[in-house]
Amino acid sequence: MGERGPIGQTATLHLIKGNPSKLPAARLNDALRPQVGIPDRPDFLLPDAKAEWDRITPELKRLHIISNIDMAALAMYCQAYALWAQAQRKLKELGADSMVDATPSGYNQISAWYVASAKAFEQMRSMLAEFGLSPLTRARISANVCVNTDLFNDIDDPSQAVEDSKPQHGPSRFFKN
Repeated sequence: MGERGPIGQTATLHLIKGNPSKLPAARLNDALRPQVGIPDRPDFLLPDAKAEWDRITPELKRLHIISNIDMAALAMYCQAYALWAQAQRKLKELGADSMVDATPSGYNQISAWYVASAKAFEQMRSMLAEFGLSPLTRARISANVCVNTDLFNDIDDPSQAVEDSKPQHGPSRFFKN
């Protein structure tokens, strides 16, 4: 039998939400955190999936919630998006009667395009939750979040530091000279 309770979250997502369960920083720092990066886009993706990949990966990187090991999960989301978009276009093309099909025996049944759209929608919603990008998850995210919990190192990439502003990093920032 699996674990009980809600599905756990990554340490980064937990911190982005503002550490709502007040987990100790040591536990959050000990979590596996792969290096932030955009994985190579698989060549098997559908055209709509490729477009969605190119649209969402920079945002995921900006939020520090994507790494090279996330390629498969992101590909699943993008493919589900492409299939959903294709089904939606077909439903639009077929018009108002596209949700119900008549069987050869005269009974009505839900359209195959509608079923395909609903299935792809559920897959997309599941994958968005995996990355913490559903509207509900986003509403719970704190606006002022520092993803790095190391008290003496508050920059993720030292090469990104701006020389002109001379930001103070490390323990010396807590002491007056």
